[in-house]
Amino acid sequence: MKDKKIIIFGGNGYVGSHLRARFESQGAVVTIEGDVTNKAEVYSLIQGKDVIINCAAVVQVGGKFDPYLDLEVNLRGSLNILEARKESGSEAIHISIGSRAQYAKLEEKDLPVRETGPQAPISLYGIHKMTAEAYAHLYNRAYGLKTVSVRLPQVYGPHRENMRMTNPINFFIDEIMKNEKFYLNGFGKDLKDFIHIDDVVAAFEKLALLPYHHEVYNIGSGEGTTLKETADMIIEECGSGTYEERPFPAELEPFEMGSNYLDISKIKALGWKPEVSLRDGIKNVISSYGPRS
Repeated sequence: MKDKKIIIFGGNGYVGSHLRARFESQGAVVTIEGDVTNKAEVYSLIQGKDVIINCAAVVQVGGKFDPYLDLEVNLRGSLNILEARKESGSEAIHISIGSRAQYAKLEEKDLPVRETGPQAPISLYGIHKMTAEAYAHLYNRAYGLKTVSVRLPQVYGPHRENMRMTNPINFFIDEIMKNEKFYLNGFGKDLKDFIHIDDVVAAFEKLALLPYHHEVYNIGSGEGTTLKETADMIIEECGSGTYEERPFPAELEPFEMGSNYLDISKIKALGWKPEVSLRDGIKNVISSYGPRS
């Protein structure tokens, strides 16, 4: 990555900040400024870049959300990058983040889900991520623009305040550290796919160094673990903690995917595989809090 010129939209977010740290440590010149909703700004910032990574996203948790904000950032922002690339003739490697939320709600017998699996998202976030990816395919066919789209499950890692509401692992540990009881919605029976931030960064590093191409990849652990199993592991490693199993709250149930984990055989064929086990990743998050009082 030495001397590569990289722009990361959303570079102050969780994934983006870790990508920046890794790439800068390898001698890359990384830019993290930029508002994806401002097309003129996007056009200016991508000039002369070798790699464009779009981590900019709005993730709204729960039944209350602003659909127009989601539309503006998660969909129009992606389209602005494609338009800027088309107009400028940029041949930078372009990596865009998608989501497990793009997939349909599936039965456990149909898991793990491959990249060719059915897409029928049940959340606004998933709808816009699916549509942004469809735009990338259109611009590839019509204008030859190539985009590497990655679909991520729930990413976790060392604590940051904004992580507690986006994945159960950080949330559960955070509640334990505050001596609070937490809840397992759906009685904790659903299988989930958790990927540690270090493995995500390693995957992006691999993709950024590949020959320029247009593809979609699942990046995940390749395994499904129930929320109850995950919670029990966290409590074991923390040495304390309590939870209560309950049905899904009525306001959340319409947006809940149930069991979902990703088939990662496609990206493993490129030489990447997850290295951080779930237990080791949980230990890593716990240690980031420092000694408990």
